[in-house]
Amino acid sequence: MSMFKSLIVKVGFDEAFDSTPKKKYTIRISLFNVIQQEHYCCLDDIDYNQHMNNGMYNKILDFNRIELIYSVLPKAILEPDHHIFAHNAGVVTLFKKEIPPFAKYRTEGRFYSWDDKWIILQHRFVLEDDTVACYAFSKIVFKKLSGKTVAPET
Repeated sequence: MSMFKSLIVKVGFDEAFDSTPKKKYTIRISLFNVIQQEHYCCLDDIDYNQHMNNGMYNKILDFNRIELIYSVLPKAILEPDHHIFAHNAGVVTLFKKEIPPFAKYRTEGRFYSWDDKWIILQHRFVLEDDTVACYAFSKIVFKKLSGKTVAPET
């Protein structure tokens, strides 16, 4: 088992590699599904203003982007000799409300738009009372090992 595959298995994506059927039905993830992750604001996530540090939003967005891309596009990313990699080309965040220490929140990520080169992902940080604390948009580009851009349609 390769190091990358074993890492993915450890983080909970072992279903992608397990060919034995465990259930009578299969869950199909559509391109338009929303991927949700549950989080809470730890003490090491806060800054001197007593709310979640702005840098932590980007760290959490990394986790959300990875799960979103690997669950919606598993064949494009996990094929053994595909030589296609997803690159984050930029993130825009709009902070609406602070996330206080120890607050539970969830991140929601989805595919928002795409064209010949870019895929735009939309993310939301939602507090327990369904208040949106932050909106974020990520711009993703797929590149081959040679550096050539791969269109999202392929």
